[in-house]
Formats: sequence, structure tokens, C-alpha cells
Amino acid sequence: HTRGRSKDMYREAAYGDVVREAAGELAGSLERARQAGIPDERIIVDPGIGFAKRPAHSYGVLARVAEFTAALGRPV
Repeated sequence: HTRGRSKDMYREAAYGDVVREAAGELAGSLERARQAGIPDERIIVDPGIGFAKRPAHSYGVLARVAEFTAALGRPV
């Protein structure tokens, strides 16, 4: 997960609930992968530690990483 391009991704690092928002955005990516014919068993989720996330966001993601698996049904 990331937001924006690498040169400006930290301007996009504004979250109310980083896990909920990143999981929601990743759900869209999962759907696009499925529509492209990629089977679920070939998909893993990367919450993007450090990408468009400030240190506090990244620590929050690490503390709640199991929520990504639960929300998206794919390994992290």
C-alpha cells in the first residue's frame, strides 16, 4: 500500500485510521488483481510500511497487522 508517487507520497500521509483506510484501498487493488485473472492463492498483501506513512502510522500498522489478514483474507 502506498499513496501518491515517491516524491510526494508523504503529503498523502494523512489518515484517520491508517489500518482501516489502507485495507480499504488494498481491497480495491485485490479486486483489480482478481479481475486481471490472478487467483487468490497467488496474492499476498503488503501494507507498505514506510510508504506514504509517517513513523507513527507504520508502527500502528505493525501493531495491527493481523487486521489486514482478517479484513482482506490474504496473507500479509
